Amino acid sequence: MSWIYYLIETNLYLAIFYGFYRLFLCKETFYAINRYYLIATTAIAFVLPFFEVGFLKKPVPSVIAYIPTDGIDQIYFQAPQIEVHANEPTVTIAQVVTAIYL
Repeated sequence: MSWIYYLIETNLYLAIFYGFYRLFLCKETFYAINRYYLIATTAIAFVLPFFEVGFLKKPVPSVIAYIPTDGIDQIYFQAPQIEVHANEPTVTIAQVVTAIYL
């Protein structure tokens, strides 16, 4: 898991938990329960991305090649080929976003 995906997922969980708090719990007078909820959900939001729910990750497509050999049909799965260009920037967008976030 990359650092930027961890931060995005953590912030998303924090927003969801806080939205639930604002919708249902902010008017309650049980202040101790509200405090425990906010502390617990903050800790859960930082731990939950390690379980890799995966709705933010892009699926990796696989290329299927059909190659008949000796009268027996076989299907081979090949990983997608990644092209590397020599003139790519040394600083990526993910590094810039991480630096801004920090």
